[in-house]
Amino acid sequence: MKKQISRRNFLKASAAGTALVASGTMVGCGDSSTSSTSESTSSSDTGSSSSSDTTVSADPVKLTVHDIYNGEVVDFSKSVITKIQELVGVELTNTVSASSTDDDQAWTLMIASSDNMPDIVVSTDMSKIEQLGFDGGLLPLEDLIEEQCPNIVAAFEKYPELKTASTASDGHIYQIAGMKEMKIANIWIIRKDWLDKLGLSVPTTVDEMEEVLTAFREQDPNENGSKDETPFITRWLTAPDNFTQHALGMFCSSCGLMVREGVVVYDPLEEDFKTGMEYLIRWYANGLIDPEVYTRDDARNVVYGNNIGGLTYDWTASTTQYNTSLAESIPGFDNEVMAPVTAPNGRAVIHHCSVPYAGPGLSVTCSDVDAALKLIDFLYSEEGQILQTYGLEGETYTIASDGTYEFTEEMLNTEGGLTTARNNWGCINHLGGVDPVELEYAIATNDATLEGYQLYMDHPEWYPDDEYIGFDFKYTSEESEEVTLLLSSLNDYVSEKCMSWILGNGDFASEYDSFIAELHTRNADRVVEIATGAYARLKG
Repeated sequence: MKKQISRRNFLKASAAGTALVASGTMVGCGDSSTSSTSESTSSSDTGSSSSSDTTVSADPVKLTVHDIYNGEVVDFSKSVITKIQELVGVELTNTVSASSTDDDQAWTLMIASSDNMPDIVVSTDMSKIEQLGFDGGLLPLEDLIEEQCPNIVAAFEKYPELKTASTASDGHIYQIAGMKEMKIANIWIIRKDWLDKLGLSVPTTVDEMEEVLTAFREQDPNENGSKDETPFITRWLTAPDNFTQHALGMFCSSCGLMVREGVVVYDPLEEDFKTGMEYLIRWYANGLIDPEVYTRDDARNVVYGNNIGGLTYDWTASTTQYNTSLAESIPGFDNEVMAPVTAPNGRAVIHHCSVPYAGPGLSVTCSDVDAALKLIDFLYSEEGQILQTYGLEGETYTIASDGTYEFTEEMLNTEGGLTTARNNWGCINHLGGVDPVELEYAIATNDATLEGYQLYMDHPEWYPDDEYIGFDFKYTSEESEEVTLLLSSLNDYVSEKCMSWILGNGDFASEYDSFIAELHTRNADRVVEIATGAYARLKG
């Protein structure tokens, strides 16, 4: 029995009171290509800067920033980011209108005024910001990082995948990627209370999963006398990150371009895709999949609230929180994390994981490059990581006598959870840094989440090298243009056909050969060729 991990006793201060070390119960995530290793020091220990190195400038340098991330315009007047600005000696102004909600539209407006670019540029799309670098709009930063940014250099050394993500196909660094140290993202979650009621074990293979889903459908685990259970559900409606994509992951397949054991493939051309589709079509026909799986909005709240949902693939913390929120209305409700089942091909793989994401770049018109780099480098320092992780001592967190960092009750009890609380205080700003693994433990809402994290951290083999949705192949400008156009046509076609087949509209067996022929006609082989070259170049 593993020692229980407390969600609030996750970090301890060093004797100096500032260096963070991971609790002895933390376990490494393993293989660096899909999950980082948690060492005796936390991810905040990436550089040598300390609070004594930072001085407050009486005359801050004014910098403009383009920062809208997933439809949210960052407010630099919030408390934590204000403190960061004071410590570094800068004053940030977001050039994106506070009323903006569309990242692409805001980006288009920004580049339309190329002679008046903001000093710092942020985007959710790494390829987009690198394209701006290819086009001459951003400064190459690799030499400046080596000369001026010891904390970023240290982070690159500790996390090689961070430097890889920051390096464009031409060898330059136009944006400095950020990342989560914990790689766990969407994972499998099942109704353990239903399993117990029916005397079933957690399934370990796809065929055992079919038996469990059938039992959920036929044996009335919600005990209401009606066969209303929807064994397999999802809340994701937007292609390609929808039910088809998630469900095919159970069969080591997907709706698009992937790396499989070191080889680039377009999954719909592979045998595992065919196998997965045959299962899913049968499961839907037998009532094992939510009949509204492609249309039901806010599915988790609906199906869990009505006590009819059994299996899903989703974020751990938000999905296991129903154990608490539904405890009174559905006594014994128990969503628990389960291991990925073994596919018919003998493999067990998780396709969604936290990987490096796009970070800030500096425009060629940046008014003060040194000040901008000082700001970004600070966010990779120990002090910067503490501020972005925990906020302000005495206001958002306290340090106990034993050196333990603890969020305040106000933070923990914020409606929307700790992530919302941190965002309200300005901890989340997209300007750089590494979110420590301990932060995910702090955000965990209950023991089921913590146990789920531990299960997946103990099995790095479920995250093979580079085998995840959205792998960044680092195309050249010309390659990106061609691949984007071809994949748009291919992925739309695949998504439409998969949905149609699963819903019973059409005959998969008789249409399969023409489907494969159409993929070749739409140049799937050319996509694989380009991606294979880009992958070889990336791997050196």
